Amino acid sequence: MKIAEVVSSFYPNIGGIENAVHFLARELVERGHDVYVITLNGKVTGEIIDGIHVHRLKRLIHLPLMPQKEFDIARMCRCEEFDVVHIHSIEPLCLQEMLISKYLNGKPIVATLFSIEGWMHHPRLPIRLTAGPYERIALRLVRKADIFHVKNEGDKAMLIKLGFNANRILLIPDGVPKHAFDDFDGSAFRNKYGLMNKKIVLYVGRLHHAKGIHILIEAMAEVIKHRSDVTTVLVGQDVDMKSHLVSATKSLGIQNHVIFTGYISEKEKFQAYSACDILVLPSLYDLVEAYSIVISEAWAQRKPVIASAIGALPHRIKHGVNGVLVPPSNPKVLAKAIIEILRDPQKAKTLGANGHKNVATWPDVAKMLEKAYFVASKH
Repeated sequence: MKIAEVVSSFYPNIGGIENAVHFLARELVERGHDVYVITLNGKVTGEIIDGIHVHRLKRLIHLPLMPQKEFDIARMCRCEEFDVVHIHSIEPLCLQEMLISKYLNGKPIVATLFSIEGWMHHPRLPIRLTAGPYERIALRLVRKADIFHVKNEGDKAMLIKLGFNANRILLIPDGVPKHAFDDFDGSAFRNKYGLMNKKIVLYVGRLHHAKGIHILIEAMAEVIKHRSDVTTVLVGQDVDMKSHLVSATKSLGIQNHVIFTGYISEKEKFQAYSACDILVLPSLYDLVEAYSIVISEAWAQRKPVIASAIGALPHRIKHGVNGVLVPPSNPKVLAKAIIEILRDPQKAKTLGANGHKNVATWPDVAKMLEKAYFVASKH
């Protein structure tokens, strides 16, 4: 099949959606499909990455939910060449491609929907007032898609509540690469950062306010009162947050218990998972966590997870079974959860093992979505 994957941001940008589309497209190429990614982030260019045809369109402003100032209609209309078009959000680029493909060219559409009504219920009033109305309109327009792809039961239930046809909703999770299940040398990571006799509380992701890392820092101040052998390792790119976090560690007197690695390689990231005792995801609100591949990666390495009860996370984590859920923005409760897991290695092992059972690989996901594409093409 000739498949278009439409996403607002793509590799080399790093993020959950960017990584998901990259892995999916790569697996579809491996399965013999002709895959094109239509995205933004740059001048109008075409290139091939891992066998994927990548077409980048430019826009004059960089606001994720504002209509584009410049439409490259010629490039948009190349969707007529495709057997199926898969949009990965309801952001303007995706919606534009869907409408052109559906109404001008009659092409089948698969729409991935997540964090449904997240903009309408965003904690910041200006975003609710600007992005909320757009989301309301977009959710009406996207109903014209042939297949609705969701990644968790919560989003499926929300679509049904909003009146979407339940027979056209497919629940297919994100995956992890096969190597996520390999044995990695955690001691190499511990040696590199001087952590040989330490308990490691790991965070993986962007250093962004919405990710709640400052809450983890506050929680660590409490944890260290009970256990001086604990270190938090923060893995990920800085998004104007690191200087604030460094200042917070100093004011709390825990600067020797927090390590910032910055961006690290895929191999070193999985060494960090192998080395850690707990993964913590302290995000603040629903829109931030549409799925969390990070949780799947930790589970692939059989590690226990503590996460905020927001977004998709309560639909993935069964509290006390395959992880621990805590309220967002509550460092005291988070600290208590960390201490309890560190005190009970058997519980930690059980949580990680149970999580391990629920992890799909990208080859698995590609096969499932391939079937969805064939179903959509028959509509």
